[in-house]
Amino acid sequence: MTISTFIYYFIAYILPSSVLLSMSFVVIFRNPKRTEHQLAFIIINLYAIIFLGEFTRHALPTADSPYIHEYVIKICGLFIVMFSFHFFAKVAKMEDIMSKWLYPWVFYLPLPFVVYNILTVNPSLLIENYVRQGPWVYGVLDPTYYVTVLASCIISLPSYFMLKNGIKRVHSKQDIRLLKFLSWVVLGSIGVILVLGLPDYRGILPPYPYLYIGVLFAVLITYSMLKYNFLSDENDQYATLFNLNSSATLIFNDMWKLEKANQAAFLHFPDNTKEFFALFHASINDEQLVNIKNQLEQGKSVHSIVYHMKTDNLSTYFKLDGKRFIKNRSISYYLICRDVTEKQLADDRLKYLAYHDTLTGVANRASFVQLSEKYIVDNPTHIAYFGLLDLDHFKEINDIHGHIIGDEVLIHTAKIVRELVAESGHVGRLGGDEFVFAVSDNKRFTNALQLMDSVHHAFRNQPFIFRDVFIEVKLSIGCSEYPLEGTTYDELYTLADQRMYLEKRTRKEHVE
Repeated sequence: MTISTFIYYFIAYILPSSVLLSMSFVVIFRNPKRTEHQLAFIIINLYAIIFLGEFTRHALPTADSPYIHEYVIKICGLFIVMFSFHFFAKVAKMEDIMSKWLYPWVFYLPLPFVVYNILTVNPSLLIENYVRQGPWVYGVLDPTYYVTVLASCIISLPSYFMLKNGIKRVHSKQDIRLLKFLSWVVLGSIGVILVLGLPDYRGILPPYPYLYIGVLFAVLITYSMLKYNFLSDENDQYATLFNLNSSATLIFNDMWKLEKANQAAFLHFPDNTKEFFALFHASINDEQLVNIKNQLEQGKSVHSIVYHMKTDNLSTYFKLDGKRFIKNRSISYYLICRDVTEKQLADDRLKYLAYHDTLTGVANRASFVQLSEKYIVDNPTHIAYFGLLDLDHFKEINDIHGHIIGDEVLIHTAKIVRELVAESGHVGRLGGDEFVFAVSDNKRFTNALQLMDSVHHAFRNQPFIFRDVFIEVKLSIGCSEYPLEGTTYDELYTLADQRMYLEKRTRKEHVE
């Protein structure tokens, strides 16, 4: 073999096979676990083997050409057809509509014919069909050759129709563009086969020039991979999503040690809330976090769980979503944390306003009624006292001292009653200067009269003093006893209201 002949062979066969091999590894390394990657890798390598076979066929004596052609090139070609069908069917998502008994086995039905060809062919009878012309060894262009070329074009048409059918069933614009592109690749390949396979290029081009469709296939697959993110590496996609996520995204190992955090985790959170990242790894007694960890360790996902973290200087709310995943037999925990402190505080404020009096902080009318009715349902026999109080001459306080002082008097009143009731009941403001309370402490208060005396005593001992203004707050009280004097809120309220106005009228008559 002369140097010039070797250069011909290098350019025609070694170089294309090298390109094909390198492209096949680009494809498989993108994601070796996906079927599409594996099939494309196999197809491209089969084309590379064909080119290496052609190089070997030309390097050896002409008498060896039929053996290499029959046992290497033709068999690789048949395998390319089978794997190509499977590849395009997979890309077109044909498994969604094909029976599991057909997919993907139907694409490998020609396999027995491959075996039959290996066992029955006699290459020695085909030696006369090969002629060396210059550096090239050409095969005879007989009817069998042309039938083979046309058959390869016809066999490619089902791949085109599978891709067109897939366009109707996918929903992503990206997938639609990809399938359209690949369908044009199939049609273009058929055109290239016809242009390079039917005319006689002996003396002009290397033998079987239509084989260069393999290089075109590899180039277009690589192009589609880059343009449409087709056959993309899941790790690359994951890393992109991980880094672009505007929420703090954390990955813990199976020992709950933080392995990775995206940039948002450090941009969104104040420095002292970064302590949160270490909480999962620490041995803590936080019941909520322990429950979250247990759920994830059991393989259950967590969704939109609000976790309240308190530090020395800050109270922070996180909304957590998490999932366990296994990669390379290693367990990791993926956690997305959103700082929802502002929203949570706003929600808490709205909830507070819905149930509390904005001025005094005690329960509003609706909330007090709800609490009282719940107590009645939960405690059908336990004694409790229901009290109603009204400030005497409150209008005069507003008229003389102004509404600011009047508001402070109401706050002072709520504070005294709340301290008296403590944990044994609840206090509410019905409106204006009218307050209501319920007490279930039978050890401190043995009857309603004792409770009323205690309230009056508390106000006498805690006069109102604000900005050098001294006011002796006087009030009228009425109490009723549950369940002796009433078993519903309305009954208890009505009786307490009557007794309160009786006390107010009695005191007024006494003054007069």
